[in-house]
Amino acid sequence: MMLPMPLVGDYVIEEMSPQEFGALYTERVDRYFQGAMDPVPDEHFTDEEREQTATRRKATPAMLRFQWRVKLHDDIIGWTYCFQTDAETLYMCNTAIDPQHQRRGVYTALLAAVMQHAKDLGFQVITSRHKAWNNAVIIPKLKAGFIVSGVNISERFGMMVHLTYCIYEVRRKAMMAKIG
Repeated sequence: MMLPMPLVGDYVIEEMSPQEFGALYTERVDRYFQGAMDPVPDEHFTDEEREQTATRRKATPAMLRFQWRVKLHDDIIGWTYCFQTDAETLYMCNTAIDPQHQRRGVYTALLAAVMQHAKDLGFQVITSRHKAWNNAVIIPKLKAGFIVSGVNISERFGMMVHLTYCIYEVRRKAMMAKIG
């Protein structure tokens, strides 16, 4: 996928580096998620626990990741961050759109772009997890063909709904057969 790319209307998506994403996320997380994001557990780690975590991160093989910003003219109005979890799976980790730009088709168009990009990269499956009450994300994903593939309780986020999208019809049919 060649970026920047038109998204919908005058909205476009552009790539950003992990460092740019980190800075943007830190700057806007409270505004976008309005207190819904719980503290990161490592804020309470000892120095030894932080070192152990850093060692494990260094030992983890680098996998594909991408982070896109959504812009309207020169203003950044949102983002999406996705990463590979295994050879077949892309995880949609975090997406946000400024509240005043919601309900304009931006998220739906961004979701379609991520789904196409995942297919272009050869992924078989896209997964995501959401707070159970997050209908602004769950409903568009269900409409796009994602399936509820699980529910769990996270110590950080509470009740979570797991969604899975099988990119290819054969795999989607196999999943549906397993569901019953």
